[in-house]
Amino acid sequence: MLGFKNGTLGSAECPDIIRGNPEADLQIKYFYSPFCPHCWKEEPIFKDILDKHGNTFSLETYDIRYCKEETDKYKVIGAPTFVFSNNNENKEVKQHGFLSEEQLKEIIISTNTKHDRIK
Repeated sequence: MLGFKNGTLGSAECPDIIRGNPEADLQIKYFYSPFCPHCWKEEPIFKDILDKHGNTFSLETYDIRYCKEETDKYKVIGAPTFVFSNNNENKEVKQHGFLSEEQLKEIIISTNTKHDRIK
C-alpha cells in the first residue's frame, strides 16, 4: 500500500508518506486504513497517476489508526477519504469513498490550476 513504509504496515507518523511534487499547487491528503478493501483498490490507481502525473500534485497519506488530529480536522468518517486543496486558490474538495481513475483525474483537473498537464 501507499501507506507501507520500509515494508511495515502503516506508521505512527502523520503523514506517513509524501509522494509526487511537494512544490505543486495541488495537495492531496489520502486517508486510508490497511484493512480497507476499497483502499486496496485505490493503490494501483494512485500508482498509475503518480507515475504519469506526479509532477502536478503532492500526495500525503494518512493511516486513520494513527492520525487522529488530521482525521478530526478534516472530519474523516471512514476510509478511503480524500482532501484535495489548491494552495493558490484556497479551494478544498473532500471526497469519501472509492474513486475510479477517471473520477480521481476529474477531481485533480478541477482542483488544479495547472490542469492542462493532466489528460
